[in-house]
Amino acid sequence: CFEQTSVGSPSVIRSSNSDHALVELLSKQRDKLKQQCSKLEQANFEAEAEKAKVSKELKSVRQDNVKLFSKLQATRRGDSIGNVDEEAMEARYLADSSSAFAEFGSRLKNSGRHLDIADRITLDVSRFFLGSTHARRFLVIYIILLHVLVTVSLWFMSHKARCPKCSNVAKLPSNK
Repeated sequence: CFEQTSVGSPSVIRSSNSDHALVELLSKQRDKLKQQCSKLEQANFEAEAEKAKVSKELKSVRQDNVKLFSKLQATRRGDSIGNVDEEAMEARYLADSSSAFAEFGSRLKNSGRHLDIADRITLDVSRFFLGSTHARRFLVIYIILLHVLVTVSLWFMSHKARCPKCSNVAKLPSNK
């Protein structure tokens, strides 16, 4: 089971079975890691191929959108469809598609066009007060001052003012 070898000066006793088992264990781990590495490389290759495919499809869809957008713009202007500069239209399309906030703002501005005059005035006044910090402060201070004025007036009228008809309160007859 044990064999004697001489390495250098003293003799070293090694277990050949344990060395063989250790080498076998390490080779199994190495093979397992090679398999995992090859699986990961295959998955990475597939992911790269899918990414390239999706990128190509995205480019194709963008080109189709630019063409449709250019056709739409040309029909709105009344131009012929063949006379459209595609690079300019692509830049315009990308600028228009990236300005979602501008589109929302224009829809918001045009939202009150169908209202009657009283509702439009209410909408415009509310937009004015909601759109300006100074206008909101003025509105809050104005409302507070109105409430104070009404409260003080009511208190003064109820406690300080004398009503000539109320000063001589008739006594009710008692039931005896």
